[in-house]
Parts: sequence; C-alpha cells; structure tokens
Amino acid sequence: MPAPLLRLLAAALAALGLCAITAEAVAAGNVLHPAGVQVVAHRGWLAPDQLENSPAQMARTTAAGPFMLEMDLKASRDGTVYLLHDDTLDRTTDGHGPLREATAAQLDRLHLVGPGGHATGEPLPRFAALARWAAATPSARLMLDVKQLRPAAFMPWVRHYRLGPRTVVLTFDPASARAMLPYDREVLVSVLVATRHDVNRYRALATRGRLAMYVPSGADPALFAAAHRSGATVISDAIMPLPDGRTLDEHAEAEGESAYLAFFKDRPVDLFVTNHPQQVQRLLQAHAAH
Repeated sequence: MPAPLLRLLAAALAALGLCAITAEAVAAGNVLHPAGVQVVAHRGWLAPDQLENSPAQMARTTAAGPFMLEMDLKASRDGTVYLLHDDTLDRTTDGHGPLREATAAQLDRLHLVGPGGHATGEPLPRFAALARWAAATPSARLMLDVKQLRPAAFMPWVRHYRLGPRTVVLTFDPASARAMLPYDREVLVSVLVATRHDVNRYRALATRGRLAMYVPSGADPALFAAAHRSGATVISDAIMPLPDGRTLDEHAEAEGESAYLAFFKDRPVDLFVTNHPQQVQRLLQAHAAH
C-alpha cells in the first residue's frame, strides 16, 4: 500500500480511538498493519538483563524496533518526577531509601546500576529529560505507568514537548482513572478492566479524550472481545502472572513461541507489553507473512 494512503488510514483509525500506532511507524513497516499489534518494551529494555528505565537503553530499544517504551514514574519529596520502578532506590541505583523522601538535589547525585549491581555512570533520569529526548525522536512512543501520581506532576512535560498523540498513560485504580480521563484530549488514557461492568463504566466515563482498556492477560477471551467492541484500544501483556503463577513470557521461554500465538489467536489486542519485544515482533511479522 502506498505510504500516503497508509498514513491516511492510520490517522483515521487513531482519530476513532481504534489504534495507538503512529502513521510514521505504519509507513516505515514497523507494525503489521494499521490495526495490528504494537509491541511495547517493558521498562524500556529489549531483554531483562539490560538496564531498566534508562534513557540510553530506551534510545537503543527505539532504534531496534522502534517499540513503544513502557516506563515507571515516581516523584521526589519536592515534586520532581523521575524514572524508577521500585518505591526505594536500593535495587536500581547507588542510593538508598524511598525516592519520595529524597529531594531532587539529592537524587540528581545518584546513578543507575545494572542488573548485576555494576555501576553505569548514568544519572538517575528525570522524566523532563526523557520527554525532551522523545520530542527530538519522532519514532519514540511512550507508555507511562504513573502509579498514583496526579496528572499535574507529569502532564506539563507531555504538553510542553507536544507528546500527547504519542503517549499512553496507564492507570490501575478508579481514583487515578477518574483524575486522568478528563485531563487531556490527546493522550491515550488506559484503565484497568476486570469485568464487563468495568468496560461499560469506563466507556461511559470517557466522554472526552482517547480511551484504552488494559485487560489482564489471564482474563477470559470474552472480556477482550467486550473491550474491543467498546471501541477502546485494547492493552494486555506477557509480564503479569497467569492463573498458573507463570507469565506468558515465561510460558514462551519454556514451551516455545507458540505460546504467544495461542494467546493472540482469540484475543483482540492493540498494544502488548513484553520483556522480549524483538522476539514477539519477529514472531508476529512472520505469522502475518503467512
């Protein structure tokens, strides 16, 4: 299909809230098709043995895909937002204690450490710096796990760098969802749905802006279908435990890539978060080619 037509089709789907994939990514052949699965790199890495929530690694991940980048946001005692998954600094930085109890001046002296505890020399990243990089990188797309942060803590940077159309904001509790849904018309706001009642409730609440529904990977396929029929973008993952206690990524490691294909067979998914984005994308592309 000619690139101009691909861009027009992708833009139309995005306007309808059916697709969170950029026209540029479609035209570049980085996704299967405009309504296909967009692979999301969990914590911004290509594999769990790499540095997490690291702008340097995210740049490499984007160049390799590009993939949407999932990242975790936390605020310091004085309100500066950083990229960090844990509540405490100990596991992934050379600092100690809860991030929320430290000031920006203290946190700016810290550095990331790798999975084996080795020093990297890379500063603990501020979200403002990551947003600035994303603005200068047209293929970068962001998925923000904001925990309980209020929109006013991080959205000014999204707006300042005009990243709204390229940003997904994850919310996992009703209060955060209610705060974020009316806040911005451009960002794609994700809400966690566990039942069909959740699907109907959030569809009714989302009278403004773009809506995504995060369906747990262990949910019944009927819930995926209900979220899809609602018109929302459907998000799921391979990183959360299934009913047997293992994740879908772990099933694929033990049983082969067919575990991913079995998951997608009867579950409509638009955005898929995984620890192995290159593997999943190659698999989906190869499957689509047949």
